[in-house]
Amino acid sequence: MRRALATLTIALLALPAAAADLSRGYSRAPGYAPSPAYDWSGFYLGGNLGYAWSRASAGATVGGLSLDATQDLYGAAGGVQGGYNWQSGIGLLGVEADFQLTSQEANFTYAAPGVTASGFNRLPWFATLRGRAGVAIDQWLVYGTGGLAFTQMKSTGNANLGGTPVVIDFSEPQAGWVLGGGIETALWGSNWTAKVEYLHFSSIDFTVPAVGATTRSHATNDVVRLGVNYRFGGPR
Repeated sequence: MRRALATLTIALLALPAAAADLSRGYSRAPGYAPSPAYDWSGFYLGGNLGYAWSRASAGATVGGLSLDATQDLYGAAGGVQGGYNWQSGIGLLGVEADFQLTSQEANFTYAAPGVTASGFNRLPWFATLRGRAGVAIDQWLVYGTGGLAFTQMKSTGNANLGGTPVVIDFSEPQAGWVLGGGIETALWGSNWTAKVEYLHFSSIDFTVPAVGATTRSHATNDVVRLGVNYRFGGPR
């Protein structure tokens, strides 16, 4: 009994010290020295690969006649990213930029009384500049992200509106907004991290004057991707 009471007393006396260690981001296990929690602060660079889907339309207006041909654009998306994190306690703020190439492309055809059209739409690339805010618990980070998006819509085709031929041919970069979120984790506690991320891009409209008509295009975009980063500096 006395031995049990002594053991219990020692354990109770050790609790405040253990709690203090945890409050400072330390973990303690028998036989091991305390190790600080993972620190996400600093610069990082990496790459990603994912899948993108877009709802796009191309159209034209001549006089009182108009057309809008709509289709879905699916394809792979991959590129590079880089950024910087500031961590205080479990809170994290950061900024990230990325550039992506995509294979999103689809043909369209349209036919109605007095109106015909055919061609294709393509989203060849996009880029973002975003802020990040999240919660970092040791080697895990959960975050939201949002900011500016830049993309290019290419539409090429031919239309006939009431006997008036119209050439749809433009490639216009535009800016919009993007929102999303993700989960990132340190790989084996090292400088390498891996993440899964989702991004939704705002509706982007393109309007280009043409001979005898006004041509236009419209697109939204969504992306799910996996990525890896290398953090510069020590993991702790």
